[in-house]
Amino acid sequence: ATVPFASVAIAGLWVMPAVAGICASLPSSATGIALIEAPSAEDVLPFDAPAGINVRWLVRDAGQKPGSLALAELEKLQAPASDTHAFIVGEQSLPTAGRRRLVAQGLGKDRISFIGYWRVGAASPAPKSEQAQPAGGR
Repeated sequence: ATVPFASVAIAGLWVMPAVAGICASLPSSATGIALIEAPSAEDVLPFDAPAGINVRWLVRDAGQKPGSLALAELEKLQAPASDTHAFIVGEQSLPTAGRRRLVAQGLGKDRISFIGYWRVGAASPAPKSEQAQPAGGR
C-alpha cells in the first residue's frame, strides 16, 4: 500500500539527522517530498530515502533568511491529500507559517508535526544591551 507522506525540513545541517531518520523509517512504498534548505552547496549531503520520496535541496544565497526558500517552495506545491503527514522543522517562523499554509489548504492539524528550533536574532554572542547602538549610529 502507498503511504502518503509530505515532509518539509528546513534549516542548516543540524536538522539532517532528523530528516534522514524520518526518511529511513518510511516504508519503501512511501511517496512524497522532502524540501531541505542548506546555507551552501557544500552543505548538501546525500542520504537514503524511499524511491517515491522526491528529495529537493534548496541552497540559499548569503543574506537570505533561513527557511525563506523552503517556505516559497511549499507555497508552490498543490494542496496535500487529507491523509498526508507533514513534518516541518527549522527556524521558528518557517514551521509556524508552513503549518498555517497546510491547514489553510485543508490538512488537519493532527497530520502536521512541526518544531521551531531557533529564531533569527534571538541568540547572539553578546547581550542585546551591548549590541544596542545610539540613534544616529554613533
